[in-house]
Amino acid sequence: MSVSKEIKQVRAMVLELLQTNPKYRDSDKMLCSKIWAIQMGGMDKLKNLSAYDFLTEYVQKKSKLFNVVSIVRVRRKIQEETPELRGTKWKERNEEQGDVIKALGY
Repeated sequence: MSVSKEIKQVRAMVLELLQTNPKYRDSDKMLCSKIWAIQMGGMDKLKNLSAYDFLTEYVQKKSKLFNVVSIVRVRRKIQEETPELRGTKWKERNEEQGDVIKALGY
């Protein structure tokens, strides 16, 4: 699958989840977990999958699972463009941004 096609698919899925359930707005772990559960065929199938099998699928070159970095970047971009989809922690994180930049030496 091409990168642009994958990004469009990630964007559509992330946008839908941010719009329908606010709990995904503040937690990348929950957002990624939900997306991967959907991609793996739902919670019933995922419950019967071992951690080893999941990780083996995730690291495959042709994995059907979206990359965590892609999901997080798309979520950030959507929230930057659409303030009503920002979580309750967005303002707090933005206020800490200057301190983080200084700590990293940028």
